Amino acid sequence: LLYDRAFQIAREYQNEEQIAGISMNLGIMYSIQGNMPKALESYDRSLKIYRRQKLWDKVTAALLNIGKCQADSGAFAEAQPYYTSALKIARKRYDVQHEAMAQLNLSEVLLAQGNLRGCECMCLQARERFEEIDHRVGFADACRILGRLSSLQDDGESAKDYFEKSIGINGDIGYRLGEAETRRDYARFLQTKGQAGAAERMFLKARAIFDQLEIKKESEAIDQLLEKVRTFPAPKPRTYNHAV
Repeated sequence: LLYDRAFQIAREYQNEEQIAGISMNLGIMYSIQGNMPKALESYDRSLKIYRRQKLWDKVTAALLNIGKCQADSGAFAEAQPYYTSALKIARKRYDVQHEAMAQLNLSEVLLAQGNLRGCECMCLQARERFEEIDHRVGFADACRILGRLSSLQDDGESAKDYFEKSIGINGDIGYRLGEAETRRDYARFLQTKGQAGAAERMFLKARAIFDQLEIKKESEAIDQLLEKVRTFPAPKPRTYNHAV
């Protein structure tokens, strides 16, 4: 109802930029709720307005959000062109933060597609950009992805170091979502190493945070992962190729 009233006011005043901003916020809300069709519809409405008004920083943000929505639905091929477009615009405008975000998201797509070398190159570039602008949330997420990559490269020590660094940074800055996502991925890694008890404890910590954040779809996904840990403690290492 609040958003409906906001839309009504924005339309009455013919404020397209405000309509786009409301649509973007709605997209984020729908995405968290797991309603990807509605999220994509809202993001697309924003994107069209921002392009028409040539608000390129907001165009980039909308492209990244659409790509993220597609990737979260497992549609990695569909996500890739949105991320690539965002990266091109960000580089052209010397927008380091959005450039790094696009690189980071592309690295997850490449990881899901099995392109480990491409993932590593893209993720390291993203981490370097985030470090340049002291963007600790982005830096921590780059460490999380590098942890996933290292686990697929059978480099257990590096994976452990990356995951623990990401958890530490997210804990220091109070970014609970990032901590939960890293704990979930760390738990998957521990499971591949046959450390069922440690994996279960890490999954439970991740689930507790997702519960606090009221992200039901993630809590439900962890319940399924926990069931697998308890039933099949040590799957083969290279079965993990999920993106976040």
